[in-house]
Amino acid sequence: MLNNIKATLEDTLERLGLKQGIENHKPLVCWKEVVGNKVASHTQPTRIRKGVLFVNASSSVWAQELSLVKKELTEKINKHLKNELVKDIRFSSRGIKAEESTDIKRTPQVRKTTLSSKEIGAIKKTTQGLENQEIRESLERVIMCDKKYKKQQETGIKKKAKNREEPLD
Repeated sequence: MLNNIKATLEDTLERLGLKQGIENHKPLVCWKEVVGNKVASHTQPTRIRKGVLFVNASSSVWAQELSLVKKELTEKINKHLKNELVKDIRFSSRGIKAEESTDIKRTPQVRKTTLSSKEIGAIKKTTQGLENQEIRESLERVIMCDKKYKKQQETGIKKKAKNREEPLD
């Protein structure tokens, strides 16, 4: 039965175009587990693009120290994931906040983003074939978070474009 649920979930994620996005975010989710509590308390992975994992550090000292062992960290992450998702790690000393999280649903901009009843209805229609209520509701939350995240990104892009169009004084 567990294999059927796993297969159904994987098929649904693939059909919705979410599977690759979830796969790409795994290094963000497993960061603390891989690097340990001490390093994790001074760092925050922020995104991964084209195989490059971007990590904010609490100070320039932490960023420098970690950049000296990034090859080992890269190997450790990929070994943990059993996949070569991370090709490089870039550390910056932008600092971190205690409440920062890699969990998309906790990102303030995404949490504030709302979906229309039509969008929510479409998501529910997509998952209605799943018999297990817990899996159905979990998948709905994942899809809603993804949709909110994409919506928030689009809004940010439109705002940046609008700001570029305004004349300079």
